[in-house]
Amino acid sequence: MTRVDRAAPGEASQTDLADQLNELHERLGRERGRNEELRRRVAGLEAELAGHTDRVERFQGELREAGDERLILQEKLNGLHVRRAELYFTWAREEEARRRAAERARWEREQHADTLEQRLVAAEGLLKSVLASRPREDRDE
Repeated sequence: MTRVDRAAPGEASQTDLADQLNELHERLGRERGRNEELRRRVAGLEAELAGHTDRVERFQGELREAGDERLILQEKLNGLHVRRAELYFTWAREEEARRRAAERARWEREQHADTLEQRLVAAEGLLKSVLASRPREDRDE
């Protein structure tokens, strides 16, 4: 019995060790499964990161293109502002020339009217003096 008693505790510790080994093996399997799941999730996140990185690069390219287009449009707008200013000054010069021509024409008409009025006054004075110098009988006729 002593031999069995001695073997029994050794067998018990072997059984405990085997149970612990089986438990550790199961835990290792679960950890491997978790590690594989984590690797898959990391791979998925890395793929998602790569997709977002591509989108960011594409958006940055679009922003650069939009900035370039904006600069081109800004240059065209500046050109239009310059052209509008040129047209405005051209229009203003033409309007000023028309105004001066109209003033000159009005002044000339006034001068001509004054000259005609002076001639009419002189003619009227001449007629009056001619009529005054005629005998009275001729005037009545």
